[in-house]
Amino acid sequence: DLERAQQDFTKATELSPEEWLTWGNRAFVAYKLGKLRDSVSFYQQALEQSPPENERILIEQNLSEIKQEIAKAK
Repeated sequence: DLERAQQDFTKATELSPEEWLTWGNRAFVAYKLGKLRDSVSFYQQALEQSPPENERILIEQNLSEIKQEIAKAK
């Protein structure tokens, strides 16, 4: 259930805001729920937590794709 996952990851980021993976998971769930702007914000938070290089690249790719979706929707 995505709504439940969103609640869980929200709580997790409140408890451990320095965890990039939790922000990334929260971003993915927001994306799946169609909350594109929230997803961008959460992926940006993930990047601020200095993820490993290979994960940073994937997060940046996800951000780019979501921003393109937002631009197309305008």
